[in-house]
Amino acid sequence: MTRRTQRLGSVIQEEITLLLSKGRLKDPRIHELTTITGAKVSRDLSVATVYFTVLGEEEDIESTGRGLEAARGFIQRHLARHMNVRVIPSLRFEYDPSVAYGDRMNRLLAELPELRRQDEEVHEADTKDVDREEESEPGE
Repeated sequence: MTRRTQRLGSVIQEEITLLLSKGRLKDPRIHELTTITGAKVSRDLSVATVYFTVLGEEEDIESTGRGLEAARGFIQRHLARHMNVRVIPSLRFEYDPSVAYGDRMNRLLAELPELRRQDEEVHEADTKDVDREEESEPGE
């Protein structure tokens, strides 16, 4: 990725984020808790893959993807008016699972102390059972 493609991707991300935050994308399929997490532009500048995440259910993700695809023409016209480039890359929208993955990891890490406590309780109960068995067996 060249510096130019990175810069162009960053500007695309900012502009689409601005459209979302100002409510300019009025498609009801686009969930209100949608975030643009990045934009990666191809080397030849012909395609920009825009990554998004949604704080919601699987159906919200799919719906938002369809809404963004439907708004692609509007978004590209907006980019053409607000960016100083000769050709606007064709936009593709792709769900970014990294935020959901990070959220899942945080929840699992938060559960660790409870799981550790439960494991210690089970271990203590097993140790007590073994001690009782040893006490009840006749000595040799």
